[in-house]
Order: sequence, then C-alpha cells, then structure tokens
Amino acid sequence: MMSAKRAEPFSVLENAIVVQGGYLGSSPWVPNVTSVGGDTGFFTLDKYDRNIARAFGFHLSILRPMQNVTLFSHIAKLRDEAIDKLIMEHKVSNDPMGCQPTNAASVLRGREKAFRQASIPPTVEVETA
Repeated sequence: MMSAKRAEPFSVLENAIVVQGGYLGSSPWVPNVTSVGGDTGFFTLDKYDRNIARAFGFHLSILRPMQNVTLFSHIAKLRDEAIDKLIMEHKVSNDPMGCQPTNAASVLRGREKAFRQASIPPTVEVETA
C-alpha cells in the first residue's frame, strides 16, 4: 500500500560534501558547496549555522547555540595572518632593498589593493594545531 502523502521529487547531488559523525546521528549534513579556482569544493563555516551546532552537539533549543564560540574568529585570524604573510613576501620580492616589517599594521593599510597586486591564490592553508 502506498502512502497517502505526496512524494517529493528526487534529486541527485553531484560533487557534494556530506558531513557525517559527531552528533549528527543518522541524519548527515549536506552543506552547499562552492568551487573556488578549480575542482576543489568548499563550504562555509558559520557559527550561526544550526547544522554545525547539531554536529557538535549543542542544544538546538537555544536560538544561537554557538554564538560565543571563538573557533570561527580564530580560523579567520589565521587566514588573515597567512594572507598578510603572502602580501609581505610579494612586497619584499619586488623591493630587494626593502625590509620585512615586524607588525601587521603596515599590511592593513591598503590591504585590498596589496592583495590584488600580490596575485594571492584563491585558497590558503592554515593549521589550527
């Protein structure tokens, strides 16, 4: 006997990322994937994403269960430091007599323009220890 409920259309995910484990139980998380500069797929980590909160076992009865989690700002800081390093390497390589500044303040002024001039790749790797 068939269900009286109307069936949803089928869909096939190609090149999908499926997150399993943690506290997801038997309901895996399939985030939206974005391709950046090639075949590598990425998905956004957002502290307000309830699927991430569910995966880490936070109580979903709370409106923003991961609001005070600092992991995401830490990852963004590591990314910014890696990009600043690439910008400074580019500046020094174009000016052999120049010296490497010891603080990031010199990078922050005109950072967007320096980023474009340095031809930084669309992805950078960071290690979180």
